[in-house]
Formats: sequence, structure tokens, C-alpha cells
Amino acid sequence: MTEVNKPPKIAILVDGNNFYRGLEKSELLKTSTQLDEFDYSKFAEFIAQGREIGIRKFYKGVVKKEIGNPKSQRMVSEQQRIFARLEFSDWKVVRGKLSKNPEFGRCEGFYFCDEDIEKNLRNTSKRILEEHRLAYNPIIVVSPNSAYASPLKQAVSDIRENAGLKKLNGIYFAVNTWKEKGVDVNIAIDMLEMAYTLKIGSSEIDTIVLVSNDSDLKPVIERVQALGISIEYVGFEYSYSISLLNIQGIKRSLLTEEQLKSFLPQKLQI
Repeated sequence: MTEVNKPPKIAILVDGNNFYRGLEKSELLKTSTQLDEFDYSKFAEFIAQGREIGIRKFYKGVVKKEIGNPKSQRMVSEQQRIFARLEFSDWKVVRGKLSKNPEFGRCEGFYFCDEDIEKNLRNTSKRILEEHRLAYNPIIVVSPNSAYASPLKQAVSDIRENAGLKKLNGIYFAVNTWKEKGVDVNIAIDMLEMAYTLKIGSSEIDTIVLVSNDSDLKPVIERVQALGISIEYVGFEYSYSISLLNIQGIKRSLLTEEQLKSFLPQKLQI
């Protein structure tokens, strides 16, 4: 009796940091970054488009508790809930590391350019931090019409590529960001492992769906393609990597806000 060949499967690899940043840029999450209720199972099914999923992995740097910092403890709890939800939905969470950006040093709180700005914006700044549950603290706060706004923006841009001032509730602030370590390396290793196991005939995975805007993955993608695995790139309609979109032979898909609505709880929709 001839054995029936099993249909190929897909692997869905999600760069968690890129994914969350993309969601936060949407019009859907202006007032909340509570993402532990996102429907990851439904999202995977949407990405699969009827194909069988063999691997689903979510890569994310792990927030660490900071002594004397209640906010970091809250962030740890929120992230643990998200990880638990992912794992309950059959995702494998690949944990990386997070570290504070050393370019700005340890962030102790708010720093204002002068007393008038501090008096006018302190309450607003605190409210922004609480409402948006930022993964970093504002380190400098200036009003939009302040003479400090332009030089501060230039200084931040000079220090960090693609950096600039954030703007929320009518004020600008520079940020002390968290940097992920090892996430892109983990994704690259997994992609190459899948490609080589397919090459030697011991894998059912023939397609990798990559949800990431990390242009550093371009050489790995091209190598994996050469080994016979198809790559599909998924970005956001309003946030995507031109470098990844332009890779020859890659299938492209950009998520719209309308599509994202179906994966979010009703209370977060506008």
C-alpha cells in the first residue's frame, strides 16, 4: 500500500517587539496597550489561510523587575499574562533579554527644562505614563512651543538612528528605551534550522510566515529561500519594512486596521 504524502505545513514566526509596536501605531490602541486579550489563535488562523500550521513561535524580550520600581513589577505581571495566553493558544514563546538603553542611563523619572514647564506639564506627564503604560519613562519633557523642543529633537536624533520625540496629549518627550537582545538571532537560527531540515527531507515545513520589520533578517531570508523554503512577509499597512518588501520572490501581506479589529476585544476598538 502506497503511503500518502502528508501535506506541507507552515511556520508562523512573530517578532513580538515589532508586532506590539505595529499595533500601538494603529488607531485602535490610542488609549491602551493592554494586549493580553489579543486573540492570537484567530490571528494564526487568519495568517494560515486554511493551511496547516506546524510551528507557531512568538519571540519577545523578557521584562525584569527593578527594585523600588512598582511600574516594572506591573509590566512583568502583564507580560506573564500575555505569555500564558500565547502558550494556552499553542504558541511557543521564545524568550530573549531586555536591557535599558545605555545611551540615556538609568531613568529615575521626569526631567523638565525649566520651572514653568514643570509646573504646567507635570500632572499631564504623569497621566500619560499611567494611561499608556509605556515600557519606558519619559526622561525630558518640553511643551510643543518651547524653545527647547527643536534642539532636543535634534539631540535625540543624533544619538539614536530613527529616534525623535514622542508626542502625546499635546506635549513632547524623549524616552529611555528598552533594547532587545538575542531575539533576531533566535529567529534567524530557527529559520535556518527549518530550511536545512527541509533540505535533507526530514521536515514538513515548506513555508515560513514572518511577522517582523527587522531588516537585519534580510540575508537570512535570502539564504533560506535558496535552500527551498518559501517566505511570506507580514507587516502593517501603516508600518512595514521596505527592505523586506523588496526581497525578490517574497510574498507580501500588509495587515489593515479593519483586519486587526477582529483580533482585539470590543472594549479596545474605536
